[in-house]
Amino acid sequence: MNILDNKEKIVEKIVSEKGLTKDEIEERIREKVKEYGGLLTEAGAAFSIAKELGVKIDVQTSNNNWVRIKDLKEELGFASVSGVVKMISKVKDWTSGEKSGKVVSLIIDDGTGDIRVTLWNQDAELVNSGKIKLGDIIGIKNAIIKKGQNRLELSVGMRGRVILNPNVEFEIPSLKENIVKINELSADMDGVSVYGRVIRKFEKTTFKREDGSEGKMASIILGDGTANARLVLWGANADYVNEISIGDLIKVENANVKDNQGKIELHLGWKGRIIRNPKDHPDISELFNKEQIDKLKDGDTAVIRATVVKIYPPTQITICPVCGAIVDELCPEHNQGRKTYIVNAELDDGTGVIRGVMFRRIAEKFIGENLDNRLGEELMFYGKVKMNDLFDRKEFIVQDFEYPNPEEEIRGENGDKED
Repeated sequence: MNILDNKEKIVEKIVSEKGLTKDEIEERIREKVKEYGGLLTEAGAAFSIAKELGVKIDVQTSNNNWVRIKDLKEELGFASVSGVVKMISKVKDWTSGEKSGKVVSLIIDDGTGDIRVTLWNQDAELVNSGKIKLGDIIGIKNAIIKKGQNRLELSVGMRGRVILNPNVEFEIPSLKENIVKINELSADMDGVSVYGRVIRKFEKTTFKREDGSEGKMASIILGDGTANARLVLWGANADYVNEISIGDLIKVENANVKDNQGKIELHLGWKGRIIRNPKDHPDISELFNKEQIDKLKDGDTAVIRATVVKIYPPTQITICPVCGAIVDELCPEHNQGRKTYIVNAELDDGTGVIRGVMFRRIAEKFIGENLDNRLGEELMFYGKVKMNDLFDRKEFIVQDFEYPNPEEEIRGENGDKED
């Protein structure tokens, strides 16, 4: 038996070299297993403690050969597998007591089957740094085999390591990523990747599932020049809404496509992720051009950095929350109605003043807790210029807004403006 699978032999070696009692070591083993949330076996915990105490364990691995995924069994304890990366989740932060780190899940396929692999801390950083990408072939040495909800899973613990482009004797299938333009999306597609720019962001919300547990979701509007689509973010992916900014170029991996009342939506669950400003991307033009107010023309889609110098009293309207129609009280078709607002404000960037018009969700976001607090604020407004023929003036239809980022604050108000 491999000594790494023999807790008793490791304990005996620690006792003989360090003078600790067996009970003391057993207590440390229990604490170590608890610390790692059950991801370490008792033998693995004993090996970890031996390393901490400076006790050298001669390792003669008997499972150094690659195991095909179809042949994995829980009773093996540990195994080394290799495969092509077909899924990468969002890299998440974890905390346990005073310890913290990062964790990410992959799914790899060796042609005989696929399996979920969990990478921790420095191994998870291989994903953050771009050293592990979709389609890469990786090897996992000495991974812990665990029983998941419905199938076996692997976790790369302290004994394990990740090998990029391992030398294996069997053929591993290649992965052709399904990259699709937004105007090509249809409701029968799964596992698609899309490039686009963030046009709008919707705040993260929480909800209760049927089993009483709490979930979270958020959404953004994504555009690639061919069309726009809503991207719905579920679970940990909902946190992306706080990490990306309007105008960012992003890549969405492993999303599913759904039809929502005739509109195509992308949905991103735990099997997908977002890459901000990917290195390899198609040529997607800026959807929002940075403009000065005095240069805005009818039909322009632009972003302006301006100060709110005047706010007009909001106009309250009633809409149907199902179809979005403006109604008197209740929608005749859906028998529902919800109060919302239209807000007009004067926006000044030093080159000119334009009326900003905000509807519904954007108006509610602008009103916030206290509309008076908006007066004098400097914000980045994203939207489209439209000529109001009735009043013979250009208006800026605000699609979203946000505070300038710190880099823009440092550059100052005129830092990015051209003569």
